[in-house]
Amino acid sequence: MEKEITIGEVFDLSIESNSDKLSKSFVEKHKGNIPVYSASKDENSVDYGTIQDNLPNIRYFENCLTWNKDGSVGRVFFRKGRFSLSKLVFPLIIRDDYKNCFNELYLKYTIEKELIKYNFGFTKKASKDRIKNIKIKFPITLQGQFDLEKQKEIANKYKKIEEIKEKIIKELEKIENTKIKTDLDWM
Repeated sequence: MEKEITIGEVFDLSIESNSDKLSKSFVEKHKGNIPVYSASKDENSVDYGTIQDNLPNIRYFENCLTWNKDGSVGRVFFRKGRFSLSKLVFPLIIRDDYKNCFNELYLKYTIEKELIKYNFGFTKKASKDRIKNIKIKFPITLQGQFDLEKQKEIANKYKKIEEIKEKIIKELEKIENTKIKTDLDWM
């Protein structure tokens, strides 16, 4: 059994990211140890660098999902620890009503899967208005509660698939870069 809920119902989309003020040059002037994530396709990329903590007018977040509204549009990541975001990335903070109802990895993979269907890209940004009514499906128990165990099981399957894809890509890169020496190499 499953239940559908919109992204706007699950997350508090009123929480803003940072403004244009948080630029690479601003981060460079205020170096610290808090990562600032941009709209990269690489989960661990800290393109903006690291910034000081508790600067005035800078927003910081902890242990939450983020989504790229621009750049690598539609990518969702679960960020652990304290961090900050460029203006092209928004935090996805689960509403209090749903705390402890969802597995973050399940949300990541499910949301990404849904966002792909909407063809967001360079000319069609994944803005809050465009994603808030997108429905995501959740497994539920016979009692009608969100099934966290099933979410974890599904998330682990998605994660394994991602790991297999990464291994295949690395192997294909090795194959592509392989050079074969022949007797004709003297020419």
